[in-house]
Amino acid sequence: MTAVVIPTLDTRKGEDIAAVASATAGCEANFVVITDRQREGFTRTVNRGMRAVGQVETCLLNDDITAFQWGWLAELHARLAHSPDIGLIGPGPGNGYWYRTPESWPRYTYSAEHLSFWCVLIKQEMRQAGGVLDESYIHYSSDYAYCDKARELGWGVAL
Repeated sequence: MTAVVIPTLDTRKGEDIAAVASATAGCEANFVVITDRQREGFTRTVNRGMRAVGQVETCLLNDDITAFQWGWLAELHARLAHSPDIGLIGPGPGNGYWYRTPESWPRYTYSAEHLSFWCVLIKQEMRQAGGVLDESYIHYSSDYAYCDKARELGWGVAL
């Protein structure tokens, strides 16, 4: 099962996004809303969510994403499963931008140096090896540092 972590300052907003994201995911997922009540920052809030779900395949999803194509998570999951050397994948050219049936999902990825973690799917094995985000980055750049860590550990980063 994939866990979707939604960090937010507003629990209700996070729950609303989780409802829409779940209805359009195209696969089963456990949605977890993590509220930053103490203003600890994006990175620590994301890490609380990652720790709460354990070492499973994890999608990090911002609470300001309001429109989803049907099957957005299923397609990211299929692409990640199809590419054994990829540890992180995000929406990009050819995935997540228009409606397609699962049969028409192309099985290719584009290599990326970095991904912005507004929406990223992290393979379980990458999570186990890479752990959580670097908390020395409070709001910005922890996503880029995690991509660097993935590549250092031998994983590809793709969209």
